[in-house]
Amino acid sequence: MTMDVSAETTTNANASSSPNPPAGRYEHIRKVLERRGPFTHADFEAGPEILQFMRETARVLIVGAGGLGCELVKDIALMGFRNIHIIDMDTIDLSNLNRQFLFRVTDVGKPKAEVAAECINRRIQGVQVVP
Repeated sequence: MTMDVSAETTTNANASSSPNPPAGRYEHIRKVLERRGPFTHADFEAGPEILQFMRETARVLIVGAGGLGCELVKDIALMGFRNIHIIDMDTIDLSNLNRQFLFRVTDVGKPKAEVAAECINRRIQGVQVVP
C-alpha cells in the first residue's frame, strides 16, 4: 500500500505532488489518537493535532535494521511517521534473507541501514528514511 502525503518528498521515485493521503489511509491510527483511553496520561489531549504532529514534526530513530528492525521500520512508516532514521553498522549476509524481508540476494554485502532506507523510501510514498 502506498500513500501520497507531501510534495516536499522529492527523493521518492513514486511520490506524487498530492499533499493529501488517500481517503481512509490513517483511519486506523486516527481512532487511537483522537480519543482518550483508560491508560492515557492525565496531560494527554486527544485530537487531530496529534496525527499532524506525528506526520510533520516527530522524528523516529530505529537502532538496528535486522529481523526486528525491518518489521519496525515498515510498521512505523505505514503508521504515518514521515521522518525516520535507521542506524545499523552491520552488512547484509545471505543468512539474513529468510527473515529480513527488505533485503534481496543482490543486497548481500551492502550496509543494512542503507538498503532498508532505500527500500522503504521506494515503496512507501511520503516517507523519508535516512540511514
